[in-house]
Amino acid sequence: MSSTTQEPKEYKSLLIRGNTESSPFSRALFIILRSIDLPIQYSILSSNSLGVHVQSLIHVLGGTPVRVTSATDTPRLILLAMTLAAFAKQIYWVLAVSMTPVTPKTSALISLFNLCCNSANTLLFVNAATSVLSYNGPSRSRDETNHLPIQMIVGLTLFVLGLAVEWVSEIQRTRFKTEPRNKGQIYIKGLFAYTRHINYTGYVLWRSGFAIAAAGWGWGLFVGSAFTYDFLTRGIPELDQYCERKYGEGWAQYKKVVPYKLFPFII
Repeated sequence: MSSTTQEPKEYKSLLIRGNTESSPFSRALFIILRSIDLPIQYSILSSNSLGVHVQSLIHVLGGTPVRVTSATDTPRLILLAMTLAAFAKQIYWVLAVSMTPVTPKTSALISLFNLCCNSANTLLFVNAATSVLSYNGPSRSRDETNHLPIQMIVGLTLFVLGLAVEWVSEIQRTRFKTEPRNKGQIYIKGLFAYTRHINYTGYVLWRSGFAIAAAGWGWGLFVGSAFTYDFLTRGIPELDQYCERKYGEGWAQYKKVVPYKLFPFII
């Protein structure tokens, strides 16, 4: 009777790890493609005529519709500011932080992914807002119009916290990596002392916050769960595999010292 050993699963990544060079063309292409998202989101948030086709979905997801009448209303400005902040963070990442190059293919896929995610949020938001206009008419006062529901306050808080965690953690690691004396070492200080992939933690938080602010608790829970599942089943295993090959026993020791993959003191 023969026994066979199962080969470990190989994970593929869009990023080319271990190479710090990125061509000016690729960076410029990333900025151009990523910037397409901004006018599209502004256009969606400026519209009051998208209809009420997904109102039932908003209620199922637990969203609280927010009545707004123009692109200058506070809720829409907050969502537009979230879009701008996420854009600024990613542009800073590709220009000053990333130690893995972006290719034209990577630039296109990342830009398309962000466009789809952000459009889902803003479309759900505007449909909820226009549905309230249809049901309640334009009789509410301006103060009532600009009243922020709790979901937007919580969502904005999570967004700011998550973006800060992702941004700060990546800057901390990059500064460590660029020091010649730290070549070949694992960064285990700063925010990375709490969980091995704290930048992913920040990403989940701000994506969830954006979704909650736009379309409610249910949509935020779905988005947060989807990204958490993806990181735990694809993103983190792929990166662990790479780090095991690069750092060997050092990575094994780091995993013992910091056992949490994604959320500190949880998992």
